[in-house]
Amino acid sequence: KSIKMSPCLKEFGTVVNASEYEIGSVFEGHSYFDGLELPPTVEIIYDNAFLNCPSVKEFTLTENLKFVGSHAFDGCVNLTKVDFLEPENTDPDDEDGGIKTEFEDCIFLNCTGLKSVSLPGGLGTVPDRLFSGCYNLTDVTFGEGIETIGSGAFADTGLTSLELPESCIYIDEAAFQNVPITSLKLSSKTQIIGDNAFVRDTHNDLLKSVYIPESVKSIGTRAFGWYKDGDKGYAQLEREGVVNPGKVLGPTIADKEFTLYGGKAAEKYAEMNDMIYGGKEQPDKPSLPVTLRGDVDVSGEVDVSDAVTLARFLTGDKINVTDQGLANADANASGKTDTEDVIYIVKIVAGTV
Repeated sequence: KSIKMSPCLKEFGTVVNASEYEIGSVFEGHSYFDGLELPPTVEIIYDNAFLNCPSVKEFTLTENLKFVGSHAFDGCVNLTKVDFLEPENTDPDDEDGGIKTEFEDCIFLNCTGLKSVSLPGGLGTVPDRLFSGCYNLTDVTFGEGIETIGSGAFADTGLTSLELPESCIYIDEAAFQNVPITSLKLSSKTQIIGDNAFVRDTHNDLLKSVYIPESVKSIGTRAFGWYKDGDKGYAQLEREGVVNPGKVLGPTIADKEFTLYGGKAAEKYAEMNDMIYGGKEQPDKPSLPVTLRGDVDVSGEVDVSDAVTLARFLTGDKINVTDQGLANADANASGKTDTEDVIYIVKIVAGTV
């Protein structure tokens, strides 16, 4: 059954007369209810409030919410929808603008049911390890106004294509560690890229090259082109119960074929890491061969989700579609991608073509 909270509720996660170790763990591990509706009056959600609670399926961040504690929704494996409401004034630097909620770290850690999320520009900063371990998260939309990607914010997620907003200035350490990104576009305003920002824990799905904008002043240690020579990453081995995954993985090594394009920071990083500097301009990428016509999400099969993804992409929705997905999107082999391909994909699914 579903639980609906009192419309007068302001604080959530405290236990009356509880010790300091119990505070914030009201629904930790509970699975006896199916769905939870928090009233818009809630102002505070304490640490661990829903830790490992499989009953939580949706969460909406309201304008009255002032604080969300560390690990508040950590391990909520059935959480499939997180809504961040965009304020009218989206400027996070304005005293009256942006989202004023204070976020601790690891709020949605290991929420493996999440597949997509849209982050409004008013958020300003993506908190540390916000979605770390959400390995099914493959679609993230960044609103203009987000300036900082926190430490480990998207580590061990499933993103394959990433385009950061122009407002993004700072990418903290390990922000996208062990993420299978094969297509990356940085902001022309980015200044600092932290240590291990895009390092990989496996040799699978490696990024082959990157264009570093002139605005970048500093690139951290092992930020690009470094990986561990194994089929499985640290987080996956840990989920499988492997003791001391670090020993199994071995050392992190440099990809000597990794190519950097761009300004002085790119040239310096390539030289320091014995990688390839390809010059100031990144050449146009060669077109990829079609692996399966209509398979826009590159899942290995054509279904309704491919038609939906392509329709959203064509209408200008900021949805992540990989280069391979774009190649496959020409479903009717016309040499161009348009709404006719959406219709053709539907016909493929219906078995009429």
